[in-house]
Amino acid sequence: MNQISFQYINLDYLEMMTDGDSEMKKEILGIVIEEIENEIPKMLNFFKEGDIENTNQISHKFKSTLAFVGNDLMTDANKEAELITKMNGDYTKLPELFAMVEKMQPKVLAELQIYYDTL
Repeated sequence: MNQISFQYINLDYLEMMTDGDSEMKKEILGIVIEEIENEIPKMLNFFKEGDIENTNQISHKFKSTLAFVGNDLMTDANKEAELITKMNGDYTKLPELFAMVEKMQPKVLAELQIYYDTL
């Protein structure tokens, strides 16, 4: 198996959940990549429109996807945003949290795609 070092992702959870099965990894990564490409822009758009309920729904759903990515900055920002939107907390923190998610998205996607292409 190829040993590739990544800066923005940690695939230990994926390895554990798939028990090293390359076909299963490819299937899961395909879903993860698609969700990151599609759901983050939706979540950010809902937030920009002031739709906190839909922002929260996507952020909540996204927690399980991010477990496979292994990017602590993105995961922690999403987790805090999900909690704030769920509890009607301090919305002034949300722009900074979503900016982190948005900043990490292309970096994470690029590395996920590199790994996906090796499978």
